[in-house]
Amino acid sequence: PRRLTLVMREDTPPTSRLAARRALAHGLNRPDLLRALGLHSTMEVRWLDGAPPFTFPSLDAREVHAWLERGRLGRSFHVAMAYDADGAGAEIARRMQGEWARFGLYVELMPLRGQALASELLSGWRSHLALVEATPLGRGEDGLSTVVHPLRGPAVGSFRTAWRTREFDAWLAPRGERPPFDAAAAQRRLEDELVVLPLARLDWRMAAR
Repeated sequence: PRRLTLVMREDTPPTSRLAARRALAHGLNRPDLLRALGLHSTMEVRWLDGAPPFTFPSLDAREVHAWLERGRLGRSFHVAMAYDADGAGAEIARRMQGEWARFGLYVELMPLRGQALASELLSGWRSHLALVEATPLGRGEDGLSTVVHPLRGPAVGSFRTAWRTREFDAWLAPRGERPPFDAAAAQRRLEDELVVLPLARLDWRMAAR
């Protein structure tokens, strides 16, 4: 399976602050984005195998403004979003930009291709957000390895969240036998932090000439 995921990097202000990530999340109309992709507007997406569907924040203008105020972010802020110029992200990037702009969240679009895209998703510093099409690297706790940035070394997988936490060490860096993986509890933490927002499940597409 592939997923289209919105990554909000934890090492680049303002998305390094939970309030900014919350404001951005509540500024999106996910059902409308799914319809624009030709998908069912109530599609459920799980980030981790064995977990319940990811609870996507609802579109809510009051929540957007409340988080801007709570985070002392002013009435607006500016971020940049990288995405594949030839991928599914390109089909909804401008729609997302327009939805955010209504709330004073101004997003500069960065359509990229090839090595420029790969470098920006994994190690670039120009973008705060990224629309990523990716296949999970593994099942269960292995799905966390792409979200939690290692304490040492580069990111695992094809994109960087820069989110560092020790709370999953028992599964990601065990010193002994791994305890049973609690997928539901792990996904709740991902919903709390909002460094990754799984937007949709994607079918494989191939063009031949």
